[in-house]
Amino acid sequence: MTKQKTDIKHQWTYDGASLRLDQLLAKKFHGISRSYLQNLIHEQKVRVNGAFGKKGTVVHDQDVVSVDPFTHPNDRVISSPNEPVLHIVAEKEHYLVIDKPAGLPTHPNDFQDLQCVANHFIGLYPDSLHVGEDALRPGIVHRLDTYTSGLLIVAKTQEGFKAFRQLFDQRNIQKTYQALVLGNVYPDDIEIDTPLAHHHKNPRKMVALIDDRVEYRSKIREAKTMVHVRERFDQTTWIDVKTLTGRMHQVRVHMASIDHPLVGDQVYQNQRQKQQDQYGLGRHFLHASKLVFIDPWTGLEIILRSNLPFELQQCIDTIKKQAMV
Repeated sequence: MTKQKTDIKHQWTYDGASLRLDQLLAKKFHGISRSYLQNLIHEQKVRVNGAFGKKGTVVHDQDVVSVDPFTHPNDRVISSPNEPVLHIVAEKEHYLVIDKPAGLPTHPNDFQDLQCVANHFIGLYPDSLHVGEDALRPGIVHRLDTYTSGLLIVAKTQEGFKAFRQLFDQRNIQKTYQALVLGNVYPDDIEIDTPLAHHHKNPRKMVALIDDRVEYRSKIREAKTMVHVRERFDQTTWIDVKTLTGRMHQVRVHMASIDHPLVGDQVYQNQRQKQQDQYGLGRHFLHASKLVFIDPWTGLEIILRSNLPFELQQCIDTIKKQAMV
C-alpha cells in the first residue's frame, strides 16, 4: 500500500453515516494509529466545518473536514541535544548499560523532545539511529519511569536489540530495585501477583485489579512482584523488589495496592498517605540497583550494580539518624 502524503493539507466533504472524528481519520489515513491521529486533534490540526475538532466530535454527512499538514509517523526522526551525556557503566559491541538519573525520560513522547535517554544515545552513537522498532525509541529495549533512576540496557545494534528483546520476553533478565515505602511491610518476603490494567480515565496511570469494583480500560495484564524487606523504620520500610514481569508502573502500583506506596509517589498515594509523607523528596523512591543476565555473545553471566543516588541515600541516612534520637 502506498503511503499517503501527510505533508500537505487535506480537505474534503464527508459523505456517509455519522462517525466519530478519530474513526473517520483512521479510515482516511490507513496505517496510522488512532492515538497518533487523536493527538493531531488535540494539537488543533483538524477542523470540522471550520471549527477545531475535539475528542468527542461527531462528523455528519456533508460536513467539511480539513487536516493541516503533519509529520507521518514513519518520517519521524529524533534529534540529539547539543551536548549528549550518558553515565555508561558497561559497554560491549552490541549494547551498553547506563545509570539513568531521575528526571530523564527513557524516550520522547514527541519527536521534537530532546532531553531523553534515546536522544542522548543517538547523539553519542549516531549509527544506532535506526536500531529497534520505533523511530522515537532507537536502541530502547526496556524502560524506566522518568523519576525512577538506575540501570538501563540500550542496544547499539539491531542484533543486540533482538537478542535483549528475546531475553526480556523469556524473562531471563533479573531486575532488582531498591524502594522506600510508607508503613511497615510484613512479612519479610511477599509475592504480589495482582493483575494490572490501564486506569479507566488517566492514560498515564495503572490500576491493580484487587477486586471486581476496580474500573479499568484495555487489556488485563499479568504481573508478578517479589518483595524482600531490607530494614524497617518507624513509619517506612526499605525494601528490595524483583519484577518478574515488566508492566508500566508495576512496582509503584503493586506496592500501593497493599497500602504501602512509595515515598514521594504523588500519583499512587491517597490523600492520607500524602499527608503522612513528610520526607521532601522531589521524586518517588525507586532505584534500579541490580541487573543480572547471560551475555548472548559470550555466554558469561553479567552482574551489574548501582548505588543509591545522593538524594535517596540522604533520605535513608536522615531517617536512621532520627531513629537514634
